[in-house]
Amino acid sequence: MPSTPGSEPKELNRQLLLETVLYDLLWTVFHIGALATLLNGYARTSDAATLKPWRHLLKDGNKVMQLALRYGPEVGLTPTGIATIAALYSDLATEKLALAMLMDGAKTRAGAEPQGLAAACTAWRGLAKQARSALSAIDEAAVRRFGEFLIEDVQTLRQFLGEAAAGSDKRVGKFGEIALPVLKQVRHQPRIAIAGRCTVIAGDISIGASPRDVSVKGLGITCEEPLPDEATITVVFEDGRQCKARVASRRGNQIGLLFETRLGYDDPLLRQGTGADGKARPRSAA
Repeated sequence: MPSTPGSEPKELNRQLLLETVLYDLLWTVFHIGALATLLNGYARTSDAATLKPWRHLLKDGNKVMQLALRYGPEVGLTPTGIATIAALYSDLATEKLALAMLMDGAKTRAGAEPQGLAAACTAWRGLAKQARSALSAIDEAAVRRFGEFLIEDVQTLRQFLGEAAAGSDKRVGKFGEIALPVLKQVRHQPRIAIAGRCTVIAGDISIGASPRDVSVKGLGITCEEPLPDEATITVVFEDGRQCKARVASRRGNQIGLLFETRLGYDDPLLRQGTGADGKARPRSAA
């Protein structure tokens, strides 16, 4: 990265850049799938109100991604992959503007030009097809670095986009509501599935538990004993390592913990993760 005279060049944070590209792409194609599907339903229901609640998705975030893509080669993106993603965002910016104008000019279907509606449906189905190709531009090995949940989400999104590109409106109800696919990785810090056993120490009480997933910010565990909300506890792993954390959420025996100190991206706990077969991977050498 460029540096000012007399200063040392700053090291490029490749992990952060890859996160920026990957997560922005995933949420962008999710929105493309949603809008393309809604347009398919809009054509069927003859009511522009179907689209109105989703106008906030038409904000153009093209410039941020285009800037991040300048460093694509530094994070392992191929020239073809960079060009594919850049073209998607450029075309998306154009179609967002056109769709926003269509929404603003039509309170009902009767107030819109049929040609405009037909063109929008065709354009967004094309964007959904483009978005599927853009997902393929990210190497699976790069995605896998962020956990198995993300691999599953990419597969879910590819199916969703395929439906939208084919003109399906099966996800849109008669009142314009949409049944969106559920993504497992909804947070920016990726969760990685882990296995094994751990011990939770709360005050003078020790409780057996099973870790489910981990991110740099926290840990998900299964614990049969109740833990007080906001309680500060110590988690002891099988190798003797201890981490202090706070109880952030509870759903039955599923407990969400926030670490007092974030983990580094190269932390052995993150590298341990489980594979798609549910079996724990061996720890990588430090």
